[in-house]
Amino acid sequence: MRPIKTKGTHKIDGNLSNEEFQVDASALQVQLDELADSGGTVSEANGDLRSRIKQIVDEEGYHKRALGVIREIDKMSETKRADFLRTFAPMLAAMRAGKWDTATPDMFDTEAA
Repeated sequence: MRPIKTKGTHKIDGNLSNEEFQVDASALQVQLDELADSGGTVSEANGDLRSRIKQIVDEEGYHKRALGVIREIDKMSETKRADFLRTFAPMLAAMRAGKWDTATPDMFDTEAA
């Protein structure tokens, strides 16, 4: 099951604008579990993991570092994650509203280009 990521099919260079990009949480969790379950020898597992991450990033349109941050948060214990999100979510919202969303146009937005 792949995350749902479109309301329409407006793509630029294979990517969706921020307004159209959607993620299905249960499908994303399946992908996170799959990445966490990578086994084998260390070098084999690292190669398989990098390959799978690249595949997911390419197929879903995720930003590689954003997926990394989500994986890092997902690996936290419930207590640590709750404490982290207690401050991270409001900090992220404040920076988006106060600076980022107003200062940086979406690189995939055709009207801003």
